[in-house]
Amino acid sequence: MSGLDLLIRLSRRTVEERQVTLARASQAHAEAVAAIQAHEEGIAAESLAAANDIDALAAFANWSASAARRGNALQQRRSDLARSEHAAQGALHEAFIDLKRLELALDAALETAAAATQKRADAAADELQIIRRNAKAA
Repeated sequence: MSGLDLLIRLSRRTVEERQVTLARASQAHAEAVAAIQAHEEGIAAESLAAANDIDALAAFANWSASAARRGNALQQRRSDLARSEHAAQGALHEAFIDLKRLELALDAALETAAAATQKRADAAADELQIIRRNAKAA
């Protein structure tokens, strides 16, 4: 059973590592979503400024093309991070399933060992009782 104990400890460590990985992926995804929101707010502010100033409108035309490229890059990064987060969730789920399987195997092994010990104790008690009966009969 020490083998199962070791596997359970390793599995718990794997679960903890996967939890950390998921937390990091979730944080990065949240930051990407916030960056997109900030970018969209910046575009709205620049659009408002360009609508009120003819000189700003001329500069906005050049700026908007690069802002669109940046927005597309931010969206791509968010999508990549969402996929990474989803993969991390799946990996954590699988690690947790492995841990539970090992824990159930350990529980079953302990129950089997306890049942075998009880069976030996019962057999020893029966044998002792037979010896006592035979001693009284003799």
